[in-house]
This record gives sequence, C-alpha cells and structure tokens, in this order.
Amino acid sequence: MPSCPSCALDAPDGLQFCPRCGASLVDPLIGAVLGDRYRVISRIGVGGMGVVYRAQHTTLKRDLAVKVLLPEFGGKEEFVRRFEREAESASRLAHPHIIAVTDFGRTPEGLLFLVMEYLDGRSLTSLIREGPLEVTRAVTIVRQMLAALTRAHAAGIVHRDLKPDNIMLIDREGQHDFVKILDFGIAKVTEPEPGREALTQAGVVFGTPEYLSPEQALGDKIDARADLYATGVILFEMLTGRRPFESEDKVRIISMHLSHPVPRLRDAYPAGEVPAALEDVVRQAMEKERENRFSSAAAFLTALEDAEQLAHQGAVADGRATPPPALGAPSSSPAVSPPASLASAAPARAKRRPVIAAAVVGLAIVATAVIVPLRSRPRTVATARVPRPTAPPSELAAQLHVVEGLLSAGENVKARVALEQLMAENPRNARVRYFLGRLAFADDRHGEAIGSYREAIGLDGSFRGDPVLLEHLGVALGETKVADQA
Repeated sequence: MPSCPSCALDAPDGLQFCPRCGASLVDPLIGAVLGDRYRVISRIGVGGMGVVYRAQHTTLKRDLAVKVLLPEFGGKEEFVRRFEREAESASRLAHPHIIAVTDFGRTPEGLLFLVMEYLDGRSLTSLIREGPLEVTRAVTIVRQMLAALTRAHAAGIVHRDLKPDNIMLIDREGQHDFVKILDFGIAKVTEPEPGREALTQAGVVFGTPEYLSPEQALGDKIDARADLYATGVILFEMLTGRRPFESEDKVRIISMHLSHPVPRLRDAYPAGEVPAALEDVVRQAMEKERENRFSSAAAFLTALEDAEQLAHQGAVADGRATPPPALGAPSSSPAVSPPASLASAAPARAKRRPVIAAAVVGLAIVATAVIVPLRSRPRTVATARVPRPTAPPSELAAQLHVVEGLLSAGENVKARVALEQLMAENPRNARVRYFLGRLAFADDRHGEAIGSYREAIGLDGSFRGDPVLLEHLGVALGETKVADQA
C-alpha cells in the first residue's frame, strides 16, 4: 500500500493520486540526487514536518538518512527557520547517543533537506509494544538517554519532545540497545548566540501531550527539567508497558499531567517487581513543580546509582544469598558511563554520610521536642504560631470530611478515588493537596507525601503549622531515604 509523499495518507494500491490532497503517489524524490551527492533510495517514514529517506552518498557509497521538509511548510518562514534550527542544534551536539547531522542544504526547487547518519535499528516505541521491560534493561536505556541530555543541556539545548518514537535502539560493536536520540526539530536553544533570536516564547505549547511537562502544558518558559520530566514518563512506560496518563482526549491528558498524582508502578503493572527506590526516582522525575524534580540530568543519573545501592542493601538485609542484578550497569561505551565528576563524587558522598546522619539525628531530636507538645495539645500549639489554613467552600469541605473519614477507617483506595476527582476539579486547592499527602503517608509513600505537603504549603503557608503534617515530617526525618527531603 503506497503512502502519499505529501500528506502521508496510506492509499489503496492502483491509485496515481492521493484521495486526500491530490498529490502524485509516485514519490518524485526516489532516485533523485540532492545536493549533487545524495541519491535517494527509499522512504523510511514521515514525521510532523518532513519525510525521511534512505540515501547513499554518490562518491563514498555510504548509507545516510535525509530528512526533507514537507513542501507545504517550505514557503513558511517559521518552519524554515525551525528546520534550520534543527540543523544548528544537532551540529552543536556531537555525542555518541545523539544522532549525528552531517549536512544541510536546499534543492534548486527550494526543498530543504537535512543529512544524518543512517540508523539500522528499532524505535523504543516498538520495543515497549512487546510489553514491559526488565528493570535492568529499562534503566540501562535511561542511563544512555541521561548521558546524551547532559551533553545537550550543557550546550544550552532542551529537546522538548522526548518520547519513545524519538529514541532509536541499535546494535553497535556487540552492544544491544545502544541509544540514539532523534529529532531536535523543536529543540529550544536556551542560550542563543549573540544576535540570534530565540524561536520559541512563553505562552506557546510544543511537544507531545503524553510526555508533556506541566510547565510546557501551561505555555510557561521551560528549561532542562522539562526533558527530565519526559524521561521519567518514558521510564514509567518502559517499566509498566503503559503511560502514566492515558486518554483518547488529548486535552484531558494535559489536565492529568497538571493535576493528577503519578500512579504507582505496581498499580499500573501488578506483575512487575520494581524496587521501591527506583519508584521514588520515577516519581521525583515527574514532580509537578519543576523545583522538586532533579536539578539536572547528572543528578537524575546519580539518583539511579543510589537506587541501585539501596536495592542491593535491601537484598542483603533480606538475607538473600545472591543480590539482585544491578538496576542498569553502565554500558561499555565511554559515552554511557557516568561523567568523571559523578564517579569522583561517589566516595565524597560516602564520606558525608556520617555527617548527614548526625544532622538528621539532631533534626529528629528537635522535631521530637516540637511534636511531643503537638500530640498533647495539637490545636493550641498550631494556632498559636501559625494562622489556620483558609477554609474551603462548604461543598468541598463536606467532600473532604468524607475523605478524612475514609482515611481514618483505612479505606485508602476509596480515599484515593475521591481525591483524584477532587484534584481534577480543584488543581490549585491547598487542602486537597494536603489530603493527598496524608493519603500518601498512609500508603507508606513518604517521599510522595512530603512532596504533596510541600505543594500544599506553597499554596497556603498556614499548613506549616498543621499538627498531622508536622508529625509526619518528624517520622520522615528518621528515615534515610527521605530525611533530606523532609
């Protein structure tokens, strides 16, 4: 079945013209030579802005991929500049895990084209369709993605459309699942060269809804942490076989990114066995507020290493003779290995642990001194120092009263269903986020609870004096995994 070279419609055999746009179904570029040296052999696929072909260098006889801007965009200055920006962005990103762009030009007919290395592999999308990946395999892929993002972000470039379709897996020198990140077509150059204008601006939404960070969905100014959010979504999808937020309505998906809590991995894929420490990493990468995510791709990578250590320690504590495999050992490729700064930081982190532990103990003592009186006189102490949180509307107050009753009765599942609905209807209500924190704590997800409490305080500072919140923080201060966050 041929596809239209102009609009990509799959048309029935035997037709000469596309029934949708009227274009000829015989691709005129097949067999043509672009730039006097790239002979087009066959079509690979069609993207949002261009068609990708397999080509061969006429002199070197080397296979290459050529992306040609769709004709309907060629006369629009914005798209032409964006296509040129893709070439510029890629030229600044020489890295083993980022597809290499080698040339850029325009045909006599005015067609813009981009020449890239040819990749013989499969997309991450096709791999995920086969089912959830093993933990080790998923984390190994993410390690390579983070290595590439570290390079891109250091160059001042944010991808903004990371998704499995843009992750190619190839075999290279005996290594399977060697990652190549594609399509910097809507990449944002956060530090344009002097005299060059930025092509993107606040208030304009770019990206794919299923992988869109909340700030992208709102059209806010974005930074590298938008890519880290998308990476968290991709890791969730690899581990569970499904995206965290799914709906046929794209607007609803965006709303879910803005207001719905991230589902637990075991709820999305009950048969999976994902270490709790890795789940914490996924959840932090997908924090709604970018300030609560990892500060950089390198920090994300470090968190994966720490999760691996915790998983190993858990195996030893459980008395298993053989500890579980690493969450994702670094590739033999130098590009996949953590940066030297991370490697050298590991001993430093180990040396700091006694100091941190002592600080946590000190904080726990202080917290106990505050919390003991709160247990005996919770309301008096809380209201004496901090005003009571703003009362919600009467209807919402009644609904939250029901939620509080469910929590008291241990009906956590029913409480979660009710809170998810309230969150969708009241995404900026501090009290709803506060109850999400209480629910998360009741489910022993203390890191998530602290995140929800932080959001509640950000919306209404009066929650700083809430006795339940303070008591939960006191408990968290004694837990290694969340003590710093608390």
